[in-house]
Amino acid sequence: MRKTIKFHSINLQIDIENLCDHAPKNEAKILVKRVRKRLPTNDECEDLRRLPWNWGKDKQGRLGYWVAERKEDLMNPEKSVFFPALGYQSSSTDKIYLPNSEGYYWLDAKNSNTDNDAWILFHSSSCLYNYNKTLGFSVRAVKSIKKR
Repeated sequence: MRKTIKFHSINLQIDIENLCDHAPKNEAKILVKRVRKRLPTNDECEDLRRLPWNWGKDKQGRLGYWVAERKEDLMNPEKSVFFPALGYQSSSTDKIYLPNSEGYYWLDAKNSNTDNDAWILFHSSSCLYNYNKTLGFSVRAVKSIKKR
């Protein structure tokens, strides 16, 4: 059983680790299906962006963002989730670009005109964007939880 953190304020349960650090979109969909979960939606990422965030390091020394429901819980591995800034992997050369400065995560693009949506985490901000689905982005599984 994968360890998760529940964010009751946005009705979302998030795995604390990536399923894969760099995978193309078609592989990302298979990976989350295997663990009976899914990719986060654009709206869920927008909800996460409204929660407290902090740029920092995890126990392994990787740079990235910590997110928690309350500011005082940031960087507490029992109450917050770490999104490492692992960059992205080129589909043609397998080279990793922008590690330790940007994190790229695949999204479920249900509400989009395309299936190439990704969530990009920069050192100072985050945004939603459309990318080539053959690039290798991180895969984080999520699951909806019932409202309290």
